[in-house]
Order: sequence, then C-alpha cells, then structure tokens
Amino acid sequence: MCGWKRYIVGIDGSKPSKAALRIALEIAGRFGGTVTGIHVVDQEEVTQSMVTPGIPYAPIDIKPLEYYSNLQDKLVKKGQKALKEAGIIAKEAGIEWVPTQTMGLPGDILAQAAKSHDCLFLGERGRGDSDKKGPGKEVLNVARHCPRPVLVAEKFHPVNNMLIAYDGSHEAVRALRVAVDFGGHGYKFHLLTVSEPQRAGEMTMEEARAYLDAHGLDVEYHLVDGEPSEQIPARAKEFGCGLILMGAFGHRSLAQRVFGTTTEHILTECELPVLLAK
Repeated sequence: MCGWKRYIVGIDGSKPSKAALRIALEIAGRFGGTVTGIHVVDQEEVTQSMVTPGIPYAPIDIKPLEYYSNLQDKLVKKGQKALKEAGIIAKEAGIEWVPTQTMGLPGDILAQAAKSHDCLFLGERGRGDSDKKGPGKEVLNVARHCPRPVLVAEKFHPVNNMLIAYDGSHEAVRALRVAVDFGGHGYKFHLLTVSEPQRAGEMTMEEARAYLDAHGLDVEYHLVDGEPSEQIPARAKEFGCGLILMGAFGHRSLAQRVFGTTTEHILTECELPVLLAK
C-alpha cells in the first residue's frame, strides 16, 4: 500500500499548473490523503520593479510606496483567485484540499514546503519564461534542489500506464522505489533500458526485474539501443503511457549535480508528465 498521503502543488493559475493539480488529485484519489495548494507571491516581482531593466548599475527607480503596495496587493489577489479556482477543481474531485499563500522566493519556499510532503507537483512554466519551450528556470531550480520527488507537467494525461526509465544508476534505483510505492493500485509499468552493447543492458534490466518482480508489480521489460533522450519519450508514446518515471539525474550529470542532457531534453520536448525520483 502506497505511503504517499501528503501532496503539494504549486498554484499559479496557468494551464500547466492546473494539469499538475489534476494529476495530484488523481493520484490522491487512489491513495487517499491531502492535497496542499501553495501560491507564492514572488518577492522578486516587486523588488525588480525598482531596477531599470538591462542596466545592472542604473540608479534605483524610486517610486511612491503606494506603487509597491498596490503591486503586491495585485499579486496577492491574483494568487487568491488561482487558489480559489484550484479549490473548486479539488472539491469536484472529492479530495481534501488545503490552500495556502505566502510571499518570498518561490523556489526556496516550494523546496522547503515539500520537505513535509511526499511529492511536489509543478506546472512546467516559470515566471518570465512564457515565450520559451520547456520548463521555466524556476521550475528547473526547484526540481534540482527539492528533497522530495517532483512531478513536472505541461498537460494533463490520465495516469494508468507508466514508463520507468532505468539505466542502473543510483538515481534510477530511486525511480524503482517510487514505482513500488505505486504498485497495487491498478497501474501497469513499462520498464525501458536504453543500452549499447546489449549484454550490458540485459544485466542492468535484470537488476530491475529482480527487484520489481519481488514486489509483484505488473511490468513489461524493454531493451533498446539508441539515444535515451529520443527513445524514452518515443517508447512512452508507443506503449500508451501517461507518465514517465525516472531518476532526477543521469550518469552524465553526477559530477556537476545538475540536470543531464537526457533529463532536460525530455522535460523540454516531451508533453507527458515527468516524475523525477529523488
């Protein structure tokens, strides 16, 4: 039985944020528990309005205090509206809902708040990045430093089948542990190992098989060659998966402790939700 009982969702009113919320509610519907919606009034949106854009050493543009007070009130009301809309969605789903609003640096606050929850759910967009494809800088920052699993979503997809990307790394092993958490709740899994030469991939895949089969999960195993960043989303689509489960870091990125090219590519190019195991 899954131990996940506390879910936290970053709420900003955007479509990706609502997609992340719906996925959290769907999982909570199977496992039970409480979904917390948190909106962070971004402190930088207020303070950055004091500096001339593009001129780092320009004098601070002093405005009346009323200007900053009105700006903050506007951001607070915008967040309250987003939380209210999210609360309606949660009520329709029949899930216990706890809304909260605070002010500060969103990345720091979300990572800190996630410590007392089982998983953090985020829409892929970040403030100021709406013209770019893929996850915003703030989302990537939170996903890097959050101590809990992080789900990043662009669109809502019903989650019945999951693809587990497994390469034998310590981070990928954590993904197996998360898969076990989901076991026994009607989910089917496709474990994908992308490896060349084939013999090494077979040994890696058998490690995963020994662990997952011992826990009674419904898993199909697939060994392919090619580029992981291309094969993972392509195979997830082929297998009809609604979510990709993978370690937060890959072999290529352990030294720098930043996202590897595979992870960033999948987050950028794949429209499926990605659950990063930590």
